[in-house]
Order: sequence, then C-alpha cells, then structure tokens
Amino acid sequence: MRYSRQTIMECIGDKGQKRLSNAKVAVIGAGGLGCFVLNELALAGVGYIRIIEDDNVSLTNLNRQFIYKESDISNSKVKVAVNYLRERNGLVELDGVEERLTEANATELLKNIDIVVDCVDNVETRMVVNDYCVDKDIPLVEAAVNGLHGFVMAIRKNYPCLRCIGYENTKLKGVNEAIGAAVGIVASIEALEVIKIIVGMNELLYGNMLMIDCNDYSIEKVPLRLSDECRRH
Repeated sequence: MRYSRQTIMECIGDKGQKRLSNAKVAVIGAGGLGCFVLNELALAGVGYIRIIEDDNVSLTNLNRQFIYKESDISNSKVKVAVNYLRERNGLVELDGVEERLTEANATELLKNIDIVVDCVDNVETRMVVNDYCVDKDIPLVEAAVNGLHGFVMAIRKNYPCLRCIGYENTKLKGVNEAIGAAVGIVASIEALEVIKIIVGMNELLYGNMLMIDCNDYSIEKVPLRLSDECRRH
C-alpha cells in the first residue's frame, strides 16, 4: 500500500490518511520552498493541490528548485511542476494556475480551499495572503528562508498573524541568499505543519514562530501575541 509507512503511525492512521486524501490545499509559489512543499504534500497523499505561480524556470533556480531541469529553462514553472508531481503520485488531483496572486484575484484563486501554504519570496504577496486567510479564517502556513536562516508559523483568525508582528514593514535586501539544503529544512517543516493541521494533530504552531538557524542548527519556538494595532483582528 502506497501510504502504509505513514498510516501505521498512531498520529495518522487510516482516519488521518482519509483526511489527507480529502484535503484541498493551495500552494502559492513554486520556487525554493514551493518545490519541497509540493513534493512532500503530493507524496503524503493530499488529494487536491492547487499550484499558484506566474514565473518561468531560470538557471538561477536550479541550485535549490529540484523539480526543474536545465531543459525546463524558460518554461512555465506551473506546467513543469504539475507534470513532475503527476509522475510521482497519480492519485493526487493537480490544478495549475499560471497567475500571480493579488488582492484583486485572491477570492477567485483561493475559493474552495481548506488550507493555504505561502511559499513566496515577496512581502506584498505575503500580506495579501495573510489578510485573506485571516478574514476568511482559513488555516495558513507561512515560511521564509534567507541564507541559513528561516522561520515557519501557522496563522488563523484568532491567532497572531503577519500584521501582528509588523511583517508588512519588512525590507528585503535585493536577491535572497539561498542554498538548497537550508531551503529544504525550512520547507520540510512547513510541509509537516500542513500535514499536522490536516490530520488534526496537536502541538501546532498557531501563536508561535519557529525560528530555524542552520548555522548552529538551533531551533527556537518564539511565542507571539495578537497586536492591538492589527486591523485584521
């Protein structure tokens, strides 16, 4: 049986696997984080995955975005990712959307979705996703990585969001530093948090930010609080 090694886990079992197969997940961004997240969710048996990405494959992607090959350069990331994942698990329904998510199309692109995974590398899109998911009370798993450092957090309506920590004021410095091994560590935790939420496990990251330092291999769970100044709460 395809999923037997995870269904024998007490925290998943047949009931949890059924929840995975019934889940509808949107992954925004099919870059460094997105490649790892998409792969893990598909292999775990998430029943429906919507991939939202408007970029094409470039040479600089290939040090960490393992879904793509040299022959894929200039091709649509969404199309390549759908083909890649389909070959790895034909049981998963894949919906590729070649668009950039914005405030204007968020409602259309995220309709009928149970949980959203943010794998983008820009503040503007993150805030659009954050605001939509908080307003609609849709579980959102956020992650970011720069060089050897990254974070993962889970967000819902009654828990701290990106605006609560002032993330909209973040200033990114040019091109993000990225090495595949560090991206994979952060993205694997992000994917695992999605699976835990779907299955209904305890000890989730709501109300916390998990800080990952791959330089000294330290991980710290930092408690967050709702901000009185956050206009989403």
